[in-house]
Amino acid sequence: MISIQYEYDFLSGQSLDLRLTSGTQNDQSDSADFTDDIQKKDLFIRDLGYCTVKYMDKIHRNEAYFVNRLGSQINIYEAKDAQDPIDIDIYLKKLTKNKLDFMEEEVFLGRDHRIPVRIILAPADQATYEKRIRKTSKQAKSAGNKVTEKFKTRAKLNIVVTNVPTEMLKSQDVRKVYSLRWQIELIFKTWKSLATIDEFNTTKIHRFESQLYGKLIWIILNTNLFNWVKRQVKTQQNRLCSIWKYYTLIQSIPDQLFNAFNSFKEFNALIKNIIQLAPATLYLEKKKNKLSLIHIMDALT
Repeated sequence: MISIQYEYDFLSGQSLDLRLTSGTQNDQSDSADFTDDIQKKDLFIRDLGYCTVKYMDKIHRNEAYFVNRLGSQINIYEAKDAQDPIDIDIYLKKLTKNKLDFMEEEVFLGRDHRIPVRIILAPADQATYEKRIRKTSKQAKSAGNKVTEKFKTRAKLNIVVTNVPTEMLKSQDVRKVYSLRWQIELIFKTWKSLATIDEFNTTKIHRFESQLYGKLIWIILNTNLFNWVKRQVKTQQNRLCSIWKYYTLIQSIPDQLFNAFNSFKEFNALIKNIIQLAPATLYLEKKKNKLSLIHIMDALT
């Protein structure tokens, strides 16, 4: 089994990290071990599986920021020297009693690290709660365990934690910023559905490796090309482009794309063609009842 570890700069689109690791390696371990290039005031947004206390402490100590969900096994404390963790049920009762959409508290994370953070809590809808319980119940049953009452309480809440100061990011904007995490889900969906990163026609290891590396190189080349097109359209027309629509377009002109990487003249022709098609063909549509990506980016920048 193989895992693909990918990290990129959301604003520029530049790929920062692309590695192949063992499929049996723990994501949490990878998150802490390979967070080396941390610049002051960087903002990290990662999947819950990568967000350990060790990872968040490393980000915080390097004067950078994180926004992520709170893992079910991570305790929170009211004070830096508090002995007992906070009972999450207190927040659930307060939200329910006062019929609040969300609430914020300043707490400390981890029994040993005590990272100062803001937690933003909001009630989860019933469908989300039931999905979490089903998933965890299945995992617990396979390990011979039972779902704890503590987890059931947490499953009723959406809990996001961040060390970004309030003056930089308001409570109502924290969840908007965290929703950007779904962009990485979209990228992997594109890689699988359109770039067929998980489909191979050989069982021989050397051919498999050649095909895999070839696909990854093709993906990165197209990512760079897409990011350039996206910046041009954003600057000229203040519109965003869809990476899904870009890969769909590229797949419809494979010969032109292949020739473009072998001829400067053909490359210019390809760029002009894509730029002309972009406003009508690649534009990113706003989803119903959801904030547009531009609005979320405005909250971030």
